Amino acid sequence: MVDSHILETNPAMERMTGLRTVSGRRIRDVLPDLESSWFGRLERVFTTGRAERFEDHIAALDRWFDVHLGRLGGEGSRRIVGVYRDITERKRREHHAAFLDELSQALALDDRPDEIVRATGERLGAHLGIEFLNVCDVKLADGNDPAEARFTVAYAWEREGLPGPRSTDRAGDALSPEFLRAARAGETIVIRDTDTDPRVDAGTYRVIGMRAFVAVPILQGGAWPGLVSAFTPTPRDWRPDEAQLIAEVAHRVFLRIERARADEALRRFEARQTYLLTLGDALRPLDDPLDIQRTAMRVLGEHLGADRVLYAEIAPDDRQFVIADNYARANVPKMIGRFPLSDYDHAQNSQRRGETLVLPDIRSAGESDEHAAFLAIGVEAIIGMPLHKGGRWVASLSVHHGRPRAWSPEDTALVGETAERTWAAVERARAEAALARSEAEYRTLFNSMDEGFTVVEVLFQEGQASDYRFLEINAAFAHHTGFVGAKGKTARELVPDLEMHWMKTYEQVALSGKPVRFENTVDAIGRVLDVNAFRVGAAGEHRVALLFTDITERKQVETALRESEERLRALIENLPGGAVFVVDRDLRYQVAEGEALTSAGMNAGQYVGHTVAEVVIPELARVYEAHYRQALAGQPFELEHDQGGASYVTRGVPLRGPAGEVTAALTVSYDITDRKRAEVALRASEERFRAVANLVPDLLWESEPDGSTTWYNGRWLAYTGQTAEQATGWGWVDAIHPGDRDASTQRYRQAAAAGQSLRQEHRLRRRDGEYRWFAVDTVPVKGERGETIKFYGAATDVHELHTLNTRLEAQVERRTRRLADLNSELRALATASSQELIEPLRRLRSVLGLLERRISAHLDEPARKWLAMMQNEAQRAEVLSENFRSLAQLEQRDLKWGVVALAPLVVQVRSDLAPGLGPRTGRWTVGELPVVNGDSLLLRQAFSDLIHHALSVVPPGREAHVEVAAAASGLPVTVDVWPLAPGTANFETDGVVNARRIVQRHGGTLGVTLQGERVRFELHLPGRQP
Repeated sequence: MVDSHILETNPAMERMTGLRTVSGRRIRDVLPDLESSWFGRLERVFTTGRAERFEDHIAALDRWFDVHLGRLGGEGSRRIVGVYRDITERKRREHHAAFLDELSQALALDDRPDEIVRATGERLGAHLGIEFLNVCDVKLADGNDPAEARFTVAYAWEREGLPGPRSTDRAGDALSPEFLRAARAGETIVIRDTDTDPRVDAGTYRVIGMRAFVAVPILQGGAWPGLVSAFTPTPRDWRPDEAQLIAEVAHRVFLRIERARADEALRRFEARQTYLLTLGDALRPLDDPLDIQRTAMRVLGEHLGADRVLYAEIAPDDRQFVIADNYARANVPKMIGRFPLSDYDHAQNSQRRGETLVLPDIRSAGESDEHAAFLAIGVEAIIGMPLHKGGRWVASLSVHHGRPRAWSPEDTALVGETAERTWAAVERARAEAALARSEAEYRTLFNSMDEGFTVVEVLFQEGQASDYRFLEINAAFAHHTGFVGAKGKTARELVPDLEMHWMKTYEQVALSGKPVRFENTVDAIGRVLDVNAFRVGAAGEHRVALLFTDITERKQVETALRESEERLRALIENLPGGAVFVVDRDLRYQVAEGEALTSAGMNAGQYVGHTVAEVVIPELARVYEAHYRQALAGQPFELEHDQGGASYVTRGVPLRGPAGEVTAALTVSYDITDRKRAEVALRASEERFRAVANLVPDLLWESEPDGSTTWYNGRWLAYTGQTAEQATGWGWVDAIHPGDRDASTQRYRQAAAAGQSLRQEHRLRRRDGEYRWFAVDTVPVKGERGETIKFYGAATDVHELHTLNTRLEAQVERRTRRLADLNSELRALATASSQELIEPLRRLRSVLGLLERRISAHLDEPARKWLAMMQNEAQRAEVLSENFRSLAQLEQRDLKWGVVALAPLVVQVRSDLAPGLGPRTGRWTVGELPVVNGDSLLLRQAFSDLIHHALSVVPPGREAHVEVAAAASGLPVTVDVWPLAPGTANFETDGVVNARRIVQRHGGTLGVTLQGERVRFELHLPGRQP
C-alpha cells in the first residue's frame, strides 16, 4: 500500500493534529513525509481484518499518538477506522525523566563547577538542541530591588564555534523591569524571539548572536543568588515541558555548583591551616633571628609560588630599610643591604600609615619613579605588609612576583599572619640571645625591653608544685600585669585564686628543663599574654624564667580588623549595579571597587593611587572634586545626576581616624535608571489596565485576601447603580437577590479564607430593580510564598441560558411521569393477557394428547407428524404465556432486600434443576463468590433461568460443564456453560431477558458473550458486603 484516502475525521482529530479540511484527500497529500510504517500497518489491518493497537510518533506533527486501527465492514471491505489519543505529553515526560536520571548520574562524577556546566550543556544541547548555557551569579543591593541586580557569568558552555555572553552585565542594559520583577519572584522566563519580545533589548542579544532563551532564577531562602539560562541562535517556540525541564536542570546544576564551591572553600581553609602549622613547626626550633627570617620567607615563598620574599627592618632613622637576606627563585637576584625609603614614596607612605600595599599589576597602575624602581628590580606585582609596634613602623614583609598577579584576600591574610609570627619569633630569639651573651646585656635588655620578664622559684609541697615566688622582675612586668612590688612575693599572695594551669606548666618546665611557649588569657587581669617559659640555673633550684608579651591590643586589633574587612567586603560584594570609592585628602583614590567599574570596562588599578583629575573627564572632575571636598570637610552629601543616558545617585560621607579627624571620603554610587523607567512604566500600565477593564462587558472587581473589595470597573457601577463608595468593602452584597445573598456570601467568604477559586451563580439587581442571573468567577493571586495577596472577580450575564435550562428541566420531568404511567399500563396488560391465554392452551394440549392416544394408530405418517407439531406449538405457546405472566409479576413484585451469599444460592439452583434435567445437569464447579445485597428469591430465579437455558442447548450425549466464579475483587460474577450445540447464536431468549431484568432492578448489569462452544454470563451486582 502506497497511499489511502481520508474519508472522514471528527473535530477532536482536527484539534489534536492541527489538520483542517482533510476529508476526501490522500494521506500523502496531507502528510507527504509520513513514515512508511503507517502504510504497512494499514495494509495488515485491511488484509487480515485483525485490529492493531500501537504507539508511534508522527515527525511532521511532532506528536505521539496511541492508535487503534480496525477494518470497518466484513471481508473485502476497504474501509479502515482509526481511533487516536494524543500521548505526546506523557512521552515527553518519560523522555525528560530519563534525561534527568542520566544527567544526575553524570553530575555525580564531576566536582568542578566548569566541568559540571560543560557536562550539563552537552547533554541539554543533545536533548533539546540548545546552543549555549550559562550560570550567572546575581547580586542585589541592600534594598533588594531587582532593577539594581547585577549579573556575573560565572560559568558557561557553548557549542563549538558560537560566541557566548560571558561579560558582567548591568541588569538595565538588556533586561526590562518586567523581566527582572518576574525573575525576582522566581518565575521561569521564556523568550521566544529577542527581536520582538519587549522584555529584552534586541540589540544586545543580536551582538552575541542569540535570539531565544529560557532564563531560570534560583531563589534560596528569599535570596536570589543565581540565574541559569539556555540559549539558541534562532527564534524558538519553547514548549512548556521544555521550559519546565530547563528549570529542573537549572536548579539541580546550581545546587551542585554551590556544593562544589563549598568544597573548594573548605580546601582553601585546610590549605591555610596546613601552611600555618608548617610555618609554626619550622620556626619553633630556631633561635637565630636570621635563620627565623630565612625560614619564614622560604616557607611563604614556596607556598605562594612567589619570585622573591623580603623581610625588611626599618632603620632607627626611619629613612632606610635594612634587608639581611631574601628568599628568591633560581635566576632571581636577591636584594640585600640598606635602601632609601624615598625610592618608594607611595609604598612607604601607605605602610607608614599601617596600610597593606597590594598591587596586582604595576605596569597598569600608571607611570611614576616608584613604579620604575619596582620594575627595575623585576617586580610587576607586590604585597607589602607593614608591622607597627609601640606606635612605630618597625618592619615590612614583602612578596614579589615578576609577572602581573591577581592577589587573593587569602594571599594577603597569609602574608600578614606570617609577618606577625616572623617578627615575634625574631624578637624572641634576639631577646634570648641577648640574655645568653652577658649579664650586663641581660640587665640592659631586662630593664628596657617591652616584653615582661621575671624569674620565679617554683615551690613544691609533697612532690607537687603548690606556689611560686617572684625572684626577679623588670619594669615591663609591672606594666603588663599591674602587679607593683611583686618581687619576693608568691603568686598566691598576689592572686589568691591562682589558676592551676599556670602552676602545672611551670612545674613541668622546672622539672624537665624543656622550654614552653604558649598564649593564654589571664582572667584575673583581663589580658592576653604570649609567654615563653624556660628553666634557668641548676635543675634542683627549680627556677623558671618567663618572657612574655602583652598581645591583648594586637588580638583586639586583629579581631577588629578582621570584622572591619568582613563588613567592608560584604558591603562591596552586595552592591550590584553600584561602585565604592575612597579618596584621601589629596583627592587620590585609595579604594575603587564594585561591579559598575567592570561594566564600564574599568578596574581598580586604573583608579587606586591616582587623583580625581587624573581619572575623570574634566567636566565631571570639577563636580566630583567639589563634593569630595564637602565630605572631607565633615559634611555628607547626596547627588542625583544623569550621565551617558543613565541616572545615578551618589552618596558620600567622611571617614574619621582614631582621634576623630577626617582622613578620607567614602562614596557609593548606584545606577537608578531602571527604577526611574519602572516608575514611568508602572503608571502607564495601571492606566492601560483601567481603560481595558471598562471596555469588557463583564462586571469586574478586585478584593483583599479577606474578601473585601477595593475596586470595580465602570460596568459594575453602571449595572447596579451603586457608587464606588457604596460597593467598596462588603457593600456589593446588597446587589445580590435576597434569596441568594446568604449562601453566595458564605461560599465567597469560605473561598477567600481558603485562598481558592470559586464559581457560582446568583441573581444581581439591575439599577431599575430587575434581577438577572449571573455566573460569578473569582480567582486568587498568590505571592512568592504561596500566600493570597489579591482576589479578582468577574460576573457574566447568563440570564437567558438559565431561563432556558429551567424550561427544559420541567419538560423532562413531565415526560418521565408519562413514561412511568405507560409502564404501569403495560404491566396490567401483560397480567391480563397471560391469565386469558394460559387456561385455553392447557385444555388444547389435553385434547391433543387424547387424540394422540386414541387415533394415532389409525393415522398415516404425515398425519402423525402434523399432530406432533400441533402438540409442540401448543406447549411453546403455554411456556410463552407463563413467561409473559412471570415478567408481569416480576415488574409488580417489590424487591425484598437482604444479605445474599451467592455461593450457597448457586448450589441451591443446581438442586432445583437436577430433577428436571437428569443427566443433562452436568458437572458444576462453584468458586468463592461474594456476598451482596439483594432479593434472594429473584436472584435465585435469575441464575436458574440463565443456566437452564444454556444447558438446554448442550448436544445430547455430551457432558455439560457449568463453572461459576468471581474476580479477585469479588465482582463481576461469571457463569460459563459448555459445550453448546454447533450453530448456537441467539441467547436473547425469554429466560435471559427475565434474568437481565432482575439484575437491572438490583442496579446491576448482565452481559452475554459467545466464545466458540462456550457461553459466558457476566453479572455486575452492586452493594457487595465485606
